[in-house]
Amino acid sequence: MASRERGADDVRGPRGAAPGAVPPALTRPLLALGLLSLVVYVAVMTLFKMSNNDIWIHLKTGEYVLKNGWVPIKDPYSFTAADHDYVAHEWLSGVLFYLVYAPLGVTGLIWFKAAILGASNALLYGVARMLRGRLSIILPAFACVLYVSTARYLERPHIFSYLMAAVYLWLFFRFRECGRRRLWLYLVVPAHVVWVNLHGGWVQGMAMIGVFALGEALIFARARWMGIGADNALSPSDLKLLAGLVPGCILATLVNPYGWRLLTFPFELTHLSLFMQQIYEWQPPYHISYNASTMFFFYMIHVGALCVVFFLFHRDRTRARTGGEALGLPNFVLISALVLAFLILAFFWFQNPPQNWQPAKIETILYFTLALFCLYTIVNLRSVDFTHAGLFALFFLLSLQHNRAVTDAAMATLPLLVAAGSGLLDRRDAERAAAARTGPRRAGGRAAEEAPAVLADRSSPAMVILGSTLLLAVSAHATIFTYYFDFRGSGREKGFAIADNMPTCAVDFIARNHITGHAFVSYAYAAMLIHRMYPEVKVNMDSRNDVYGEELYLEYLSALRSPEGMKAYLERHPIDFFIMGYGDRLPATFDYLRSTGEWAPIYYDDRSFILLKRAPGNAELIRKNEFNVLRPSVIGSLEINAANAAQIVEEAERCRADCAKALLPYYFESKALLMLGRGEEALATSRKALEIDPGNALAYADLGLAYAAMGNNAKAIEMYETALRLNPDFSGAADNIRKLRGF
Repeated sequence: MASRERGADDVRGPRGAAPGAVPPALTRPLLALGLLSLVVYVAVMTLFKMSNNDIWIHLKTGEYVLKNGWVPIKDPYSFTAADHDYVAHEWLSGVLFYLVYAPLGVTGLIWFKAAILGASNALLYGVARMLRGRLSIILPAFACVLYVSTARYLERPHIFSYLMAAVYLWLFFRFRECGRRRLWLYLVVPAHVVWVNLHGGWVQGMAMIGVFALGEALIFARARWMGIGADNALSPSDLKLLAGLVPGCILATLVNPYGWRLLTFPFELTHLSLFMQQIYEWQPPYHISYNASTMFFFYMIHVGALCVVFFLFHRDRTRARTGGEALGLPNFVLISALVLAFLILAFFWFQNPPQNWQPAKIETILYFTLALFCLYTIVNLRSVDFTHAGLFALFFLLSLQHNRAVTDAAMATLPLLVAAGSGLLDRRDAERAAAARTGPRRAGGRAAEEAPAVLADRSSPAMVILGSTLLLAVSAHATIFTYYFDFRGSGREKGFAIADNMPTCAVDFIARNHITGHAFVSYAYAAMLIHRMYPEVKVNMDSRNDVYGEELYLEYLSALRSPEGMKAYLERHPIDFFIMGYGDRLPATFDYLRSTGEWAPIYYDDRSFILLKRAPGNAELIRKNEFNVLRPSVIGSLEINAANAAQIVEEAERCRADCAKALLPYYFESKALLMLGRGEEALATSRKALEIDPGNALAYADLGLAYAAMGNNAKAIEMYETALRLNPDFSGAADNIRKLRGF
């Protein structure tokens, strides 16, 4: 039976062609090299420190389900929303995460995540191979897609949607391309039951099934009414089964602990407009928070490449009476418009200053691209694969709604890019083989289109080696240096531990000193606190937006943003302690809290602080840990003088004891030691900071300050110059160099 994905003019190259007319099949050593480079690349792009706070709530919910034998119904973790419904729609993900974390810890979770994502990419590789993808196309396609996707490769339930989308693609194309055994379609329904309980991305799965059914129905209609591609169309009974998967999977959605609520829940969540407008991952990709990122840049390369090869491969090549292509001009116009759109986008990107790199203009170009694609599909209805076209349109449209869907789109459309790109190369080889066999007169004519297919991978050895080298080079760069989420220097942390963006030390302090009760928390800090301290601690807010609703969230924001709001909040809700990040440290609000005298600052590190309510039960803890000079809740430089220097040294050393990786205490302590005339100790303190962070410009500046105070100007200038090399915008270091040089 003819292969499906090549469209109406299936061409891959003839068997028995003249020597040299068709490239030789890929050798096993080259295949092994390509696969090895891909495995290495996937490992590098999936193994890094755990950096997403939400994982802690999923772990706690997984533990809750296993201990109680059922899912939570009302919210157990907060005191503000204890009477609110909690639809733990990702409960099965939480259970799986907890079963890994309990015996293997954070390292086990990181490897588990890598295994899920490795399986997802392996399935996509399998789908690309089913669609006769060449390894020479597969390797660079993965290089781009994984560079887009790795920013979302986190220990969160959405990784299961990447896996399940790949499973759906694999099952469908296994059915369509490999003998049409209905078993593969039957497996979609139980797979959907699993997906429904893993993650809300099951809605995307329903859309995929709809695209499968509609795309194949259109192919069948084309064969029936236009007489094109009858061998490629599904039988009526197969079409009925495929269409039956839609209601079958809707019913399968009800197989969950919450029943019908899971049918409506994803839509309830996405209609919380306040959260959608403020949370980064729910912004569209053309939003200012995302449109200058590495992910967006490479996603545009992926979309542009996919559209170009899809247009070129699937265009209608029917011959007109004049001998040319019947739709040559319309396709030329559409392809030209597509190329022009991406040239304009590229001009906007590289324009300096970026006057035109604005969300509204980017949005217009992206939706124009989608419209061009849809128009192309209509114009080329005689040859286009409607299922491929529908899948791209679906995922591209989803990615334009929220940037979190960019990874879903890049991964799911990778096989489509590979199929179209490989198909173009196969067609070229077939035409060359036809020319070698029949002479130049028939080259490019019907003889090429009628050539039998060659199923072996005919990748160019040089291109496979180049693609493998590319993957290994990017892997080496990301390992030796880092992967950057954007072009402004935000890189991820390498290793097998908890990333520094989480309040690990602060939560350790709370657990170690057994601080309990009601906590006022920063939005991103609550999850780890819940994981470590529930049920002895309950929070006022966390990232489960659906649980709290907009009213409680607005009340929370009001408390953070004004003294009046905070006063009203404390009158309404009993709070025992604050655990906050500096991003929520509005001066007026925390000056108000300080003025009341009710709150003692007892903990301080590089990104977090804790305020404890003055109560009889807390008196001893406050006596031992209260800061009298260092004020973590105050924004601005601390004035160090002879009167407070000794106290600063004592408090800074206490900070270091509470959090060994904190750097801020070293900065304060080194300057305080200088004020006390203890220059050698100041130097030693700054060197300790550099042991923690060897590339820290502030620590080098402190060394320069210490050397200058001790009269060693040459050494001081050397330290300031090092600080400037590390941070060219460090104006303070440049000013001190000029002063030391006398101009």
